[in-house]
Amino acid sequence: MDIRLTFLPLVFYYHFYCHVAIQLSQFQIMEAAHVDAVMVLSEVFRKSSEPYDFASHDTTRRLQLLVPTMLKHRLCPPPEEIYSVHRKLSGVFLLLGKLGVKIDCKSMFEEVYETYQNR
Repeated sequence: MDIRLTFLPLVFYYHFYCHVAIQLSQFQIMEAAHVDAVMVLSEVFRKSSEPYDFASHDTTRRLQLLVPTMLKHRLCPPPEEIYSVHRKLSGVFLLLGKLGVKIDCKSMFEEVYETYQNR
């Protein structure tokens, strides 16, 4: 019996395990980055007693800090439509910040959500 055949399953297992472990690690890093991004974006809906002041927050900058992590650890690029949505959201946050807008986003969201639930 060829000695190489004895080690072949072990070599296969090792490569498979390393590949899966790397993907799992990448997934955990990506998941953490996406959770961080959602938490940053959800800040506009947290305030209930006062309007959200877009000028005093650095939402776009904090999201930009997560982009290198997402680019490095993604397994495939997102659909093209996602890039368009990201650009539009970023533009809206930047514009509202430049204009110094304060909006009660939480009550607006709750109104839209209630309308959605009652249809």
